[in-house]
Amino acid sequence: MPDPVQGSNTSIRIIPQTAKDVVGADGSVISASAPSFKPEASNFVDDALTGRPQAGEVVRGKQKSSGDATYTVNRSSILPMAQAHFGGHRVRGASGFFVHEYWYDTMQYQAFEQKMTNDAGSMYLQFINTLVGTTRFSLKEQDLMKAMFGIVGGKQIAPIPTTSLITGTLTDRTGKPPLSYLRAFVKIAGTKVATVQSLDINSDRHADTYAAMDETSYVAGAITGKPTCAGTAKMLLDVPTYTNLGLDPDNIQSLEAVVPQGNFFGVGIEMPNVKFQLPRVGTNGLLLHDQTLDFDASGPVGSADVAAQLRSKFFTTPTDLGGLTLIFTVTGAGAQTITFASGDNTPALVAAKINATATLLTASVERMFGETGGSVVLKTIAKGTGVTLTIGAGTANTALGFTDTTPTTGLDGQTIVLRVFTDVAA
Repeated sequence: MPDPVQGSNTSIRIIPQTAKDVVGADGSVISASAPSFKPEASNFVDDALTGRPQAGEVVRGKQKSSGDATYTVNRSSILPMAQAHFGGHRVRGASGFFVHEYWYDTMQYQAFEQKMTNDAGSMYLQFINTLVGTTRFSLKEQDLMKAMFGIVGGKQIAPIPTTSLITGTLTDRTGKPPLSYLRAFVKIAGTKVATVQSLDINSDRHADTYAAMDETSYVAGAITGKPTCAGTAKMLLDVPTYTNLGLDPDNIQSLEAVVPQGNFFGVGIEMPNVKFQLPRVGTNGLLLHDQTLDFDASGPVGSADVAAQLRSKFFTTPTDLGGLTLIFTVTGAGAQTITFASGDNTPALVAAKINATATLLTASVERMFGETGGSVVLKTIAKGTGVTLTIGAGTANTALGFTDTTPTTGLDGQTIVLRVFTDVAA
């Protein structure tokens, strides 16, 4: 239905392109508010025509589009935008619970189709050859998660008054509830030291354009330099030792945030390499420090490697595990078999049983506040792409949800890793 105030509503279709001029058949529809993609005609000049360093005759104009849009963030709608921005993607899990993991990798061209609907019908604008250069995540306690993305380098196709150029099966990702309620904290050497009240993360892939003289009207090209990630965190600290995190030039922290929807569906963000700037410190009347810090998460370093990890499905009490086995292999050790007893019937007891004998791996439980169940997380002690975690053919796999037996590796020098916990596989 049209918006009764504005008289129209807008959605965006996102379609990964296999080539610059070819729009794929499959894509996703997400709800967007006031997208501001701006078509441009860039006039380039050729100094060689005049022999002088100043501008010469205009010889070619090129089309490009750029701009940004805010979209409704739910655990389904974030998937196509994360894929478009980060590039790197893998998915683990089985029906009912999947973990999507994204990290910086090669950027891929996308096609965007903007649909505007009002009482007179629908009109479409299509942009091809686009790159998602920027993404911003805004997270707050007891608030909805907001996200904005920016595109650059696209070419606009003329407006289409009645029908869409894009055909094929599209996934509507607008129907699920939005993500809400931030749970975030800061860790130093693996120890939680502060709770985050609000968090803004700005990721920039440095997509830009440059002039090239050729006989097409497409945007000339794109520069995709090293990604940067920066932001601001407002934290609540009750330990005076940590109120000046930004003063130590050699102190690198990690920053982890979770935006849950219950039963561990939601979004997790891990930044293992964060340098905080000098803080703005105040008090809230409860003898606690409110501290607002800007941070820079750019630049891979050795300490920023990410461990290989797998998550079980969310459960409160699993099927009786008595006599069932969990088998896994970690780089540097042979196959390890955990045999459960019938009393191992909670996530905490399952994790404790694994930790009692596991080598080169730890198990922990992640849950939301107030939940009695949880998800068991297996994480290698070693980090980086040289370490692999593989689930074997144990008899407890189905009960725990460790049914994906594909090897999972760690990640090297990642500035930011985005994980989406959802019931959607693609």
